[in-house]
Amino acid sequence: MQWGSRIAILVVAATLGGVLAGAAAGRTATDPTEVEAPGGYGEPLTLGPGEALWFASGKRLGRIDAEGNLTAIPLSESVGSPEDIAAGQEGDLWVTRGHEVDRIAPGGEVSRFPLPNEDERAGQIAVGPDGTLWLTVWVPRRRRESSFGKAYVVRLRTDGGMTSFPIPGPARRRDVPPAAIVADPGGGAWFTDPGLGRVGRVTPRGKITGFRVRLQPEALAADGVGGFWFVGGGGVGKIDASGKVRELRTGSFLGIGIGSSHDAVVGPEGDLWFIGGATRVMRLTPSGQLTVIRGPGAPAASHLALGPGGSVWVSTVPDPIKGVMAAPLLRYAPGSPGVEVRPGTAIVSDGKVRVRLACGGSTSGCTGEVGIAAERKGTVSAAYHLAADSVGAVTLGLPAGARRLLARRGYERASAFASVEGGYGGFTELVLRSPHPPLPRPGRPVVMPLPEGIEVDGLARGPDGALWTGGDIGRFNRITPKGHVSTVNIPGLSAQPSPIGSDSRHNLWFIEYGDSFEDSLVLGRLAPGRKLSRIRLPAGPRWEGSAAVGSGGDVWVVRSEYPHPGEIDRINARGEVSRFRVGVEPGAIAADRSGGVWFAESGPRIGHISASGEMGVYPLPGKGFVGGMTVGRHGVVWFTHWARRRLPPAIGHITPDGQVSERPVRHLGNPGRILSAPDGNLWFTTEFPRRIVRMTPHGQLKAWRRGAAAAGSIALGPEGNIWFAAGDQDTVAVFCPGLTSDCPDS
Repeated sequence: MQWGSRIAILVVAATLGGVLAGAAAGRTATDPTEVEAPGGYGEPLTLGPGEALWFASGKRLGRIDAEGNLTAIPLSESVGSPEDIAAGQEGDLWVTRGHEVDRIAPGGEVSRFPLPNEDERAGQIAVGPDGTLWLTVWVPRRRRESSFGKAYVVRLRTDGGMTSFPIPGPARRRDVPPAAIVADPGGGAWFTDPGLGRVGRVTPRGKITGFRVRLQPEALAADGVGGFWFVGGGGVGKIDASGKVRELRTGSFLGIGIGSSHDAVVGPEGDLWFIGGATRVMRLTPSGQLTVIRGPGAPAASHLALGPGGSVWVSTVPDPIKGVMAAPLLRYAPGSPGVEVRPGTAIVSDGKVRVRLACGGSTSGCTGEVGIAAERKGTVSAAYHLAADSVGAVTLGLPAGARRLLARRGYERASAFASVEGGYGGFTELVLRSPHPPLPRPGRPVVMPLPEGIEVDGLARGPDGALWTGGDIGRFNRITPKGHVSTVNIPGLSAQPSPIGSDSRHNLWFIEYGDSFEDSLVLGRLAPGRKLSRIRLPAGPRWEGSAAVGSGGDVWVVRSEYPHPGEIDRINARGEVSRFRVGVEPGAIAADRSGGVWFAESGPRIGHISASGEMGVYPLPGKGFVGGMTVGRHGVVWFTHWARRRLPPAIGHITPDGQVSERPVRHLGNPGRILSAPDGNLWFTTEFPRRIVRMTPHGQLKAWRRGAAAAGSIALGPEGNIWFAAGDQDTVAVFCPGLTSDCPDS
């Protein structure tokens, strides 16, 4: 089998349509050597005695020499399914599993060292320069429907003696165990604590120091010069001995997160090999050039290890559902070049587009062909040559059909692929942009796909007039009215933000994801100059995704935990919190112009909290669910009402004195988010099928299917345009509601 080449070609074959058929038929990736493993369930691997690769599987010990020959050695006792394995200085192998550590002699004899307490779980293990072993230990606990626990670093002597050192930090906020541990040349160890977003260092005497890392670090590998690589859910970075962090790659690649929780090793050339999202095997050079060594597919990559002669080995896991029963070990030889096709937005000028490339991983450079295809409108390719560890670009002329389509739509997605002679090819998705995109107008929305690595989480108008979305851990996306997309990294932000909106003092408010336990919530504020401040709200129910910024600068946050009563928190500019107990399952929310807030709850009912804290609740006709709310002209609150028993979906409104009326909207699907435009029109979205709908003040409805793929979050732009965003498709659509002369109403 030829996993390295076959998978990479299959991933892009459907979109490229054979543009690089000649190159694909050749050697576009270095083929790995396969060794049939006796277990086949993704065993952890290690370089051990005799400069051989070793792994344990059930009742057998596997040994693979430099030529790839496998020897199976029976064990005196079963070691089950190991969590991790490391080779000791005395030639023994150490395996963690469950609540014990097993010592395995090269001949197969097993000695067991249980952890002190039955509820402790051993994690990864590493061998120090003096032969002492270090391992991570997790003590799980449960509260309500979530798990959390205590974490330890344990120093293990070769005679089985153990010393435990608690990892500092609140146990109730640590919802996952410590992940990786690597020995320090000074006799201590470094480890990752993803539950608290930290990389930690422990001295030989047990003193632990934590360093904040916003990329949720999990995998860890020494870089050979005193520092460490770390790989987490948000990307890849490096940390030196003083704790200084440098991020190399963040975000996603082909819609899948770059980072992962699996193994990482440093190859003989100093490159980092790791398992990314969708079990992709990736390689990253110290300068940040990324190569996909093995694409997604079955069997799935599980563990990595550096083998004899600097080779990199990958253990795999079968997939019986897909009919893949074999799970071989894969051996990759070092020294092969790899090319990265850089993602992003490319402005097409005179029918030509520049494709950016980067070469890394070898001293021989990268030579091959690069091709591009856009929506079945023809393909083009050209030759390229790059020196090792360098970047460059190739200019390609688009086919006539692709140019016409781009001129009509303004934006288009395209697939790009580059082959490499004797190495690993690269592929990505580009966003092609016309130099003069069409203006949005009713009936002709402009749909803007976002570049690779730009994710959408929420949508809000920022104080600078641009549209802001949550981008990833520690960063926002910023989209200007003219379609320019950029990322904004925020130092000190270690969670994923979800923007709420801006206030009159030009602060951007947002909710943090990923940095809190179930009953803790963090509200962030980005002041002018991008100065960050954070407010940790008191313990309470979960955040249900609804929040609003009031006209007076207060922020209202909805929290709910069915079947218990919910709460609404009001946070003023000084960070003071007032709590209001409301009914079960509060959801949609809208701040009014008098300092109060309107909210929806199950029942269904519409409630109001005044600026002075007085509360009123008004029942709605029938059952159903309120999907969205907005404040329109004269203080009237509009809301969307899903279909309920024998009643169709509806758009309703409630006056300040509590008078409710509804209008059915049949044949459109359930309405969701809703927005009131300055001209009095209402805009809302529907699902199944997805549409964008406008309702005039006279009740006339008009729906658009084109652009409806972006029907999700909704916001009013600075020029009066209506913006929609779809996080599941990473697109935004722009409508003009007819406020200007160059935006004619249809």
